[in-house]
Amino acid sequence: MFGKLKAVHCGIFLASETNVNWRNRAQVNKFKNLGDSVWPNHRLVVCSHACGNNQVNKSRAYLPGGCAIWVNHFWSSRVIDCGHDEFDMGRWCFVTLGVKGGVLLTIFCIYR
Repeated sequence: MFGKLKAVHCGIFLASETNVNWRNRAQVNKFKNLGDSVWPNHRLVVCSHACGNNQVNKSRAYLPGGCAIWVNHFWSSRVIDCGHDEFDMGRWCFVTLGVKGGVLLTIFCIYR
């Protein structure tokens, strides 16, 4: 998938309802490494429900919902801010890029 994104010169890729437990560090590293194989020095912004931290789900790879934003190596140096929903529901995340002239661009990945 990442090879195809690179081929079409994708700068930022958003994925909603990833069904990945982004609170499981092994899963984050797995997807970070996949991105690194195509976009060295890229930025990965993720969110998932807080229940991904509980004893039952902590080590699981699967968790319903979640969002992710991959920012390629060109744009990753322009990331000013990033985050996720304040209620830890795993419904949305965002990244803010700073561009020339002081203009800020905020991109949200949201699902309902």
